[in-house]
Amino acid sequence: MAKRTPDQAQLGQYLHHVRYEWNMLARTWDRLESKHDPVITNALIESFCIHARNLIEFYRNKKGYLNAKDFAGGTYKAKFVAPTSGEIGTKLHAKLNQQVAHLTS
Repeated sequence: MAKRTPDQAQLGQYLHHVRYEWNMLARTWDRLESKHDPVITNALIESFCIHARNLIEFYRNKKGYLNAKDFAGGTYKAKFVAPTSGEIGTKLHAKLNQQVAHLTS
């Protein structure tokens, strides 16, 4: 099933969620700079990583989801972040998917 083009209202609502992800990423990072007990620290790390993963997926233009390309009239192309990955956070994204919110060794 092809993804339908969102209307302006849907884009506006979705942009609210993107701003939320950026805000939570920044706020959890700020909190991590303070000393906490290990449980709070782990919860902040997990929260930070989940918001980072959501933003990576948005900017990578994952098929089937609203993404950055939808806000740029289809002209947006992801630029790489990691020096060796070739695209936005390929290695980081795989590591986040494997380790965050999953039981792994």
